[in-house]
Amino acid sequence: METCTVKGINIQKDMIVQANVWCVHYNKDVWGEDPQKFIPERFLPENKAKRHPLAWLPFGGGPRSCVGLRLAQLEGKMTVIRLLKKYSFIPSPKQRIPLKIVEGATILPEDGVNVLAVPRDTST
Repeated sequence: METCTVKGINIQKDMIVQANVWCVHYNKDVWGEDPQKFIPERFLPENKAKRHPLAWLPFGGGPRSCVGLRLAQLEGKMTVIRLLKKYSFIPSPKQRIPLKIVEGATILPEDGVNVLAVPRDTST
């Protein structure tokens, strides 16, 4: 790429340009007044169809997106299915709710997530 100016910003040849994905993932115009709140309905097909396809980028986007996207999704789903068949998960008594989030390159719960895995009765 040659040196250029985009919306008043000079970008020098060979300069690394990186998107601020955090700002995209927490944009109130996209996710509503409380983008940090866990609302899984945001990802239902009818709600997903209303958003720009690059509004959620856990694996990047475009031709250089993560090559392991599909494998990671399938492995994650299989792991969750196998765990939920054997256990019920409940919040630990020491779990602080709501979670206090620490922001950085990724977001993390400050004290982790404490749950109890209760074996299911699989005899039936």
